[in-house]
Amino acid sequence: MPPYEPELDVREMQMFSEHIRAFRQLGFEFGNADGKLMITAVPGNVLGLPWQEVFQELLDAVSGETGHEQVHILEEKLALMSCKAAIKAGWHTEPEELLELAEAVVSGRVKYCPHGRPVAVVLTRKELDKQFLRIV
Repeated sequence: MPPYEPELDVREMQMFSEHIRAFRQLGFEFGNADGKLMITAVPGNVLGLPWQEVFQELLDAVSGETGHEQVHILEEKLALMSCKAAIKAGWHTEPEELLELAEAVVSGRVKYCPHGRPVAVVLTRKELDKQFLRIV
């Protein structure tokens, strides 16, 4: 992701400063270029979403929140945004996109959906035998 410079007014910059730790906990990384805030990395589960909208919606979501609440609110908002961008059943998906997703799951880079549910499970031989009534 190339660096992104959000256009923040004074109030938004103040809000961002108050919540920067929460953004960092979620996987955002920031830099400074010529005295301007730069977003240099975002959490992987929001890839493919428009950066300005993602950052602005998250910033709006934490206004007035403090402490652990801010991280919780940001996590919920990110999950919702990720879910909206996720591949859904019945959607037309390019083979390359499906291959990339499968490789991410197999490699362990993707273990959970945006809501925290596992995307894969491991079944032992014994569990399979039970399912097919080979053992009880």
